Amino acid sequence: MGGIEGAPDAPVGLYHRQYVPVPSSRMSRRESSFRTRIETNIYAKATEKGVDLEEQDRVTATFDFLLRKVEPRLVIAHGREAEDYLQGQDLPCELKCVKHFRFWSLQDARDIGVFIRGYCEGK
Repeated sequence: MGGIEGAPDAPVGLYHRQYVPVPSSRMSRRESSFRTRIETNIYAKATEKGVDLEEQDRVTATFDFLLRKVEPRLVIAHGREAEDYLQGQDLPCELKCVKHFRFWSLQDARDIGVFIRGYCEGK
């Protein structure tokens, strides 16, 4: 993550996708902010499964940096390890813990969509 002031040095392989649309002048700040999403793992090193990580790769500095800088209103943690880690943090946002996405059904995806929509409309 070089080049971002205050960002920790991240090992090559940080898996993340960021969707940041250009806000329309017709959108309120609230609408615009709920259209931003970052999807990342708590550890920067990319692996097929968490159990494949070596102990020295279980570093959350990059993830912690993103939480501080992005200041999310909602975090959806999928998987036991992410849930355990995030429940131990003093998060200034709502935390929703769910089973790992790889085990989801179509109905699970619909249900979380309904939850997110309700959360966004209620804020």
